Amino acid sequence: MTGEPTRRPVRRAMAGLTRPDRPMADLAGANISRPAMDKHRFAVGLTVFRPDRSLFDTLLETVRGQAGHVFVVVDGPSGEAIEAEHLDVLRDTQNVTVLALLANAGIAAGLNRLAEAAGTAGFERILFFDQDSTVDPSLPARLSSALDRLAERGEPVAAVGARPVAAAGSDTRAPRYRPRGEPVAGLSAVEFAIVSGLMVDLKAFRAIGPFAETLRMDGVDLEWCFRAWSRGYAIFVDPEAVLEHRVGTGVVRLGPLAFPRQREDRMLNYVRSQAICLRLAHVPLRWKMRTLLYVPVQCAVFALRSPRPVRTLSRLVRAAMKGLLITLSRPLLP
Repeated sequence: MTGEPTRRPVRRAMAGLTRPDRPMADLAGANISRPAMDKHRFAVGLTVFRPDRSLFDTLLETVRGQAGHVFVVVDGPSGEAIEAEHLDVLRDTQNVTVLALLANAGIAAGLNRLAEAAGTAGFERILFFDQDSTVDPSLPARLSSALDRLAERGEPVAAVGARPVAAAGSDTRAPRYRPRGEPVAGLSAVEFAIVSGLMVDLKAFRAIGPFAETLRMDGVDLEWCFRAWSRGYAIFVDPEAVLEHRVGTGVVRLGPLAFPRQREDRMLNYVRSQAICLRLAHVPLRWKMRTLLYVPVQCAVFALRSPRPVRTLSRLVRAAMKGLLITLSRPLLP
């Protein structure tokens, strides 16, 4: 390590990054710390929308002392995306900068604001977490060390992720990763990794491009990882870095198939995003075939278990058609 990266004054560096509820009020008092070891090399980024306060506050307290700085995007106005009192507490928390958006823009937009904030402030890496993740205090340093090992070997790497497991008592299902090639330095190369627990190299991020805001919420990390591979950057997972993960409100099972139980609005966005991914050249054919087989079954089961099956199925079909017909632009296109 050759010393600390250059820091720009926070007020000037962040100006124009977002449209906060109180312009610059969140940023003026932010002091980016310069802790020991390699913590100053990475920031932590959290997106917030109607968080479970207990889970979120535990997460924040865990990561706040492990990173050079914590950036929090509140994805919507006070009172809708977060309780006003909770927002005030976050604004007064040391080593935390809050970026409050005026309207709900989706996870992809929030992730892009976080990456921009971290890069503008001089950090080399950013570690993302979902607002309800349960994180071991050693996880951030472990992932940063993994990126260091890959860099020493000359690996062109975009990100290293944790291995997600279902949170205890959550009745959810963690994703399983398909290996891609042989392990390197004790790390598994994978096709994609979920964004929670993903430490992203910001130099690679700028080369790959931002998260696709057209997708809003679902498939955002999947598409970005496939795009990274298509541009020569690898995605790795540290199998020993375990992250407790929650998704949806349970599991829907149909024989050997199992998928998260989602709200209808999230299911509609998911179907639309999967339809968009069918059109992308950098998404592997194998994944597209899986989508064509898996998503229709998922939609049928979701509709049958809804109070109004015909109406729900009709809405899901329309969401798929929107994804197939929407005009695409960068970064989804080369």
